[in-house]
Amino acid sequence: MRVLISTILFFFQILSASCFSETIYQNFENNNGTPHRDNRDSLPIEYGWGFNEAVVQRSAPGEPVHSGTYSWAVTVPQGPKVHAGTAIISATQSFNMNFIEYCYDRISFWIWSDPSQVGDHTVMLKFFDQGQYQDTGVGIWTKENQRAKYREWTRLEIYFNDLPQDFDLKHVTKIEFFNYWDGTYYYDDILLASGNSRQQEKECLCKQKFMICSHNNDSVNQKNCVSIFDEKGEYALDLIQLKATAFTNHRE
Repeated sequence: MRVLISTILFFFQILSASCFSETIYQNFENNNGTPHRDNRDSLPIEYGWGFNEAVVQRSAPGEPVHSGTYSWAVTVPQGPKVHAGTAIISATQSFNMNFIEYCYDRISFWIWSDPSQVGDHTVMLKFFDQGQYQDTGVGIWTKENQRAKYREWTRLEIYFNDLPQDFDLKHVTKIEFFNYWDGTYYYDDILLASGNSRQQEKECLCKQKFMICSHNNDSVNQKNCVSIFDEKGEYALDLIQLKATAFTNHRE
């Protein structure tokens, strides 16, 4: 339901003014806010899907997991190579996530790789928004010094400044992940990140008047996550916002 800011300010005033420094894109855990397929409770929760013959599923017991209980397993069969991969949606604000470029300048993720060709390799992420890149997306490979290590958990990053200037970071619909070689790959802990400390991130979010809904925190229950609209009536975030602020593009 569309909730206007003018009707919810009182609600915010009774909440704690604490802020959360981490913004999870997806961690594949139970009850993390990820919706059921087609928003129908009778259908499975849809963390993502495979395409061009790639087979995807949450990890099984005994398979590699970076943190928590689950990771996202992707098996690319021999043949399709870079054309096969997986789309992954965000846990909250699914299909319409604001990447909060006020405070974050990159997306980070952990990957465990078992490609058919032994060795370290780069990974391509393809970003989709609700504007010019809604259909085609923008593909970006990790840098040469950002390679997934063979059969080890590796943290990799893609910087927002590598995206075109007209990419809409306020309305990201999904991210697709590609590996050149066939094999099996596990993804986990996909986060919005920055080079700042957690304290600096927290101060930035507080300054911007954001309190991100944490589905693992009892003090901010999922039912309290509301759709926020700015003063122009544009959708902004599924966040608890302590004070109405204007949303502008701060990318340089």
